[in-house]
Amino acid sequence: MSSTSSLAPADERVLQACADGDEAKAIALVDADPALRAAAYGIAKRALNGWVRRSAPTPGWAGAGIALNAVASGVEDTPAAAWILADDEVRESVEAAAPQPFGGFPGQPEWVGHLIGWLASPENRFVTGQVIFADGGAEAALLGDRQWR
Repeated sequence: MSSTSSLAPADERVLQACADGDEAKAIALVDADPALRAAAYGIAKRALNGWVRRSAPTPGWAGAGIALNAVASGVEDTPAAAWILADDEVRESVEAAAPQPFGGFPGQPEWVGHLIGWLASPENRFVTGQVIFADGGAEAALLGDRQWR
């Protein structure tokens, strides 16, 4: 599971430490900087996305017939999001920062669950190495088409 928080700017030094498998260095960098501590969740999700993209086409995954993808969900109505949804000010702030124009805010976990179920099923024979944003359009609203120009 990834998250739309992976779209936030991330410290390249921490991402590189994660890519290198140097957990101690990544933790030390984050622990040394309060701003990085606040951004650690998004940085971890971004590092996960990179690992999926690097690992999926390898013999150990695709070569073994295993689809490896990440699903980056938006805000869903789950116990983990209760602190966002319980406070009107926080809710409005998060919704403004990552709008979910399709399906509404918050999303429902079943919507994302169906996608994950299919991606992990034997029916998926062709989708691998993808970071799929199941976020009500938040990623598209935030980034537009700049990746495709």
